[in-house]
Amino acid sequence: MRATLRKYRKIRTESGHILWNNPVLTQGLALPFAIAATTSLKNGVVLSAAMLGALVCSALVYRRFGARFEVWMHPILYSSVNLLVLLGFMRIISGWPAVIDSLGIYLPMVASNTLIMHMASGGLKAEGSALVQSLRIWAGFSFAVCFLSALRELLGAGTLWGIPMGVGIPSLSPMLYPFGGFILVGFVAAGLKGLDRLTLRILSRRGKLKREGGVAGE
Repeated sequence: MRATLRKYRKIRTESGHILWNNPVLTQGLALPFAIAATTSLKNGVVLSAAMLGALVCSALVYRRFGARFEVWMHPILYSSVNLLVLLGFMRIISGWPAVIDSLGIYLPMVASNTLIMHMASGGLKAEGSALVQSLRIWAGFSFAVCFLSALRELLGAGTLWGIPMGVGIPSLSPMLYPFGGFILVGFVAAGLKGLDRLTLRILSRRGKLKREGGVAGE
């Protein structure tokens, strides 16, 4: 059973930014995107793609120029480069005007947000590749915004990617408002934390009972 507990803790560590140390649901970074902008799955996918470009560019800039500039200059450097990348990205998705309009100010905010500031203030100074770390952060962000986007669209509009999901799905239109996103983020974050604690408690208890049973058998 100890092996099972160690295996779970290894999976928990390796999953890193995706579940148990999610930058949005656990660390509270980039919350405005999760609360206000995740009203449809299309929004979530576009935000995810834009953030991928911003985080990868930040990592590449850090790798190439990080040591040449003072730390206080990194946010300016990253934001400037990301803004140029984001302008190109917006040209690519110009065929989705409804999504761009729905995201509003939150799409330009991808160029400079708390995830970028986290990286700029030393979040990439730990051991390991800056690019790999940025991809892990992006994976966690992408999981959070896409999951929340799909859930809010399904509950709030009864659709997924704009396609009606049929009769029987309750319509909770408040889920499409920021306060609905705030509540949902809280419930999802608490649910993940509770699931983690429950799993650890069950595995620890089983291991304890097995050890006690082994001692009694002797």
